Amino acid sequence: MKNKSVFSQIILLVAVAIICIVLTVVIALIAGSSSTTIFDFQNLNFANTIPILVIGGFVSCVVVGITVLFVSRTVFLKVRDYFYEEDKNNGGSKK
Repeated sequence: MKNKSVFSQIILLVAVAIICIVLTVVIALIAGSSSTTIFDFQNLNFANTIPILVIGGFVSCVVVGITVLFVSRTVFLKVRDYFYEEDKNNGGSKK
């Protein structure tokens, strides 16, 4: 099994969350301004942006949630191994 860095996985989690949010907002803006020129905020159609924001928000939550599960699994395994090694170094003292 490869030794996975918790720090790199947390950075990955932050990057995935930022990418999901930015992608959702950009797609909503493009859908809202489909009948006009892009980034013409005076004629922005909110009826087109609301479904995109809802669907994009749901997908973003699912993707970030799955990433959190993988990161928390790695953190749990690292903490478990730390306590196992600590107990092993102390001679397995019994209470």
